[in-house]
Amino acid sequence: MIAPGKISIFLSSLEFYVTKEHGNYEHWQYSVKYKEVLSQLSFITNVADASIQVLPSTKTRPEFIILSHHVTCFFDSYFTCVRSESEFKFLQRDQDVIGMEKVHFQCPAIMSAFCHREVLFQRQEIFDNLKKMFSNKVIAVPAKRSGCY
Repeated sequence: MIAPGKISIFLSSLEFYVTKEHGNYEHWQYSVKYKEVLSQLSFITNVADASIQVLPSTKTRPEFIILSHHVTCFFDSYFTCVRSESEFKFLQRDQDVIGMEKVHFQCPAIMSAFCHREVLFQRQEIFDNLKKMFSNKVIAVPAKRSGCY
């Protein structure tokens, strides 16, 4: 069971609460609500709801997979919300772990460059913190821009 609370392992300023959890080792699911600031405009606050699924590797699928769906609202308002999805795969190769992530995100067309920089910053922060947390070497494959929709 995950205890709700504040953490600071992924982004510089993150408030993180587990709102629901169920499943087992084969298919664990949980939901979170989190609050963070944008890296480029630290006066803008995001509030997000996310649902996450964790799937361990199996004999037929060697990757450990984390699937997530997020609804992120800016300025603490539910009138300015965007959606994003992530598929994060980990594969052990000898003594190393390879991490690959696909991210799809919504963004107003006029802000596409800003959104892309923010997504890349967040991905790099996550990989940097994973490297700190684990003693094995993590090979990071940066998120590819999938475009705004």
